[in-house]
Amino acid sequence: MICGIILPTTFGGHPLLVPQGGKETRVTVALLDIAMLANEFGLGLSQHTAIAFSPDRLYHGQCLDLVFCDGQMLRMDASFRDERRERFEARRFDLEPGDPSLAKNPQS
Repeated sequence: MICGIILPTTFGGHPLLVPQGGKETRVTVALLDIAMLANEFGLGLSQHTAIAFSPDRLYHGQCLDLVFCDGQMLRMDASFRDERRERFEARRFDLEPGDPSLAKNPQS
């Protein structure tokens, strides 16, 4: 079973090259921005950002063998985020991985 999260191409993500859906039942991929998974990062939501964030925890409690995570806000996403977070957004992904499945490998 393969499961994952990928940023939709409409938000600047890369096209998914792994077949999924239809007859391919071993692969399930959620098309969303992991930065919007507020509960994974323990974010306090302001009234301006609460509408954009999701409380979902898609893979909470599951063990994953390999995770690639590129945690950089894209310039085109600036309209979707609170201006106060801009100065530390990229660093937040390094310091607060949230779900252990999203954590960087400490040996790398």
